Amino acid sequence: MNQASAKKLLDGLISFAKELGFTPHPDYKNAYELFGDIEASSSPVKYTYCRDGRPFYMNGPYESANNILRILKTLTKICGAGGFDNLHKLDDGMDDEFMWFHFLL
Repeated sequence: MNQASAKKLLDGLISFAKELGFTPHPDYKNAYELFGDIEASSSPVKYTYCRDGRPFYMNGPYESANNILRILKTLTKICGAGGFDNLHKLDDGMDDEFMWFHFLL
């Protein structure tokens, strides 16, 4: 992947995330500065930011139950119930609210 394509991918990811109600981590600005004046528009690559046309969320290995629940609620608010796909690991730390919300999805 060349630098223009990498910047185009990142620009698209940030736009897509904003459409879904999410903002980038504050450190994003520091990392983005690495691209300098590279023009993302010079990349011919086209990216798709959904899985089979639907947003898809899979939690990371260190996400808390509260963070997972916040993300699921945000996606439900923007996409509607059943408007996105998700896959996440449930563990003993998941409380009743999380389990009930997950059941409703």
